[in-house]
Amino acid sequence: MQNTAGQFGRVTIGGMDDASTAHDDLRATLAAMEGLIGPRIILTHTPDLFPQMPDDIALMMAGHTHRGQIRYPWGGSPVQMSKYGEKYACGMVEENGKILVTSAGIGTSVLPLRFFTHPELWLIEIRPQPAQ
Repeated sequence: MQNTAGQFGRVTIGGMDDASTAHDDLRATLAAMEGLIGPRIILTHTPDLFPQMPDDIALMMAGHTHRGQIRYPWGGSPVQMSKYGEKYACGMVEENGKILVTSAGIGTSVLPLRFFTHPELWLIEIRPQPAQ
């Protein structure tokens, strides 16, 4: 999906292109999501767009960071793949009622190696909220 959206069962999923190559378009993605029903989820390449997500986006899933791909054994990374440093580098973050999941992924970028960071895949279960 590139800056578009679709209805998948009772869930709306918007897919954004890569912000690191300036091909992302949040407005176009949100416009494509209008009129679709259910919880709204955004799939995007980079986690850096998370602070810009509107409050009605329940979940954003990203990758891009490879969790630094090369890390020091004592923690941290010589290169940050996010303008927010380690804040959104890997794992789950909840802010203002929105959730971001950033996966370290299984691949590499530029250098064909990973050092002190493990590849990972996430399995995310989406369960309906009980009626209130």
